[in-house]
Amino acid sequence: MIASHTLRLAAPLDPGCRSDCEAFARAAQGRLRWLVHDDLGRAYALLETDVARTQWGAEVPRGVVLYPGAIIALAIYPQPAEALQNLQTALGGPGRPSGILESVLTDRALLLEWDPTVTGTLLIWAVVDAELRRYGNCSRRCRLLAPLPEGLLAKIAAAGLQTPEIACDRILESLIEAHHVDV
Repeated sequence: MIASHTLRLAAPLDPGCRSDCEAFARAAQGRLRWLVHDDLGRAYALLETDVARTQWGAEVPRGVVLYPGAIIALAIYPQPAEALQNLQTALGGPGRPSGILESVLTDRALLLEWDPTVTGTLLIWAVVDAELRRYGNCSRRCRLLAPLPEGLLAKIAAAGLQTPEIACDRILESLIEAHHVDV
């Protein structure tokens, strides 16, 4: 069975760190899929392997956080920007949903990481939308920061569409990646 883990680097990804992460993935007999965000000074990788963590025989590279499972990481850009502090308080302060792993405020966005096995995506959206309603006519733009395994993508899509499940072969992003199409 393939297990997914998320690696996060909260700094620009330099070639040496990337090489260390790739060596770590090889030791785990897995593969990495990267999403690098130079403008945010963050990089995420999804490590997929069928080898148990206790058998990897390698230490996590310095400066890298290894989450024991796939996490969701988003940059949330609210309109109006004044809502940022309230979002940070609701999602990162006392009383936050229990699955929140990190909530970092930047000048333009809230960087949010959570464990989807603990806190569902719909709850996160409900909290965000409740905070934004304080400002009347408002909106949010979100950016996915961490690559997700196909099963988690299907689960999120099914929840958003209010359907019991969606097969992975019905997700456009998965089909594009599987056929190596550049977009």
